[in-house]
Amino acid sequence: MAGIFEVKELQARKRALVAESEAYRHALNLEVHNVRLYMVGFRRKLRRLRALRPLLVLLPLAGWFVRSRSHTEEPKARPAGLRRLLGWGLLAWRMSRQYGPLVGTLLGKLRERRHYARATHNRWTEGEEN
Repeated sequence: MAGIFEVKELQARKRALVAESEAYRHALNLEVHNVRLYMVGFRRKLRRLRALRPLLVLLPLAGWFVRSRSHTEEPKARPAGLRRLLGWGLLAWRMSRQYGPLVGTLLGKLRERRHYARATHNRWTEGEEN
């Protein structure tokens, strides 16, 4: 008799574990679905930011123009001579490293457009020389 109770107890435990496993499987499916939905929204936001990237590059420059000094502050003493020149040189180097690729890309596209416009113009005006 004790063996029958043990078998029934093991079968009941097995059914409980199967039911628990099924519940976890459903929960995991819901979590995967939530992650997929989150990634769709994240990709949309990323696309918007990529579209605004040229404007984001100009934000520090706009902040520099908008910034105003308070009249109550003492003006800071400017470094003299070579030190100031080195500071400007370092700033120019950093700006060229940061924004150089963007400017190069924009200039390259401008050159391509001009080249295309000249080639198209030359193609249309070749017959007019006669």
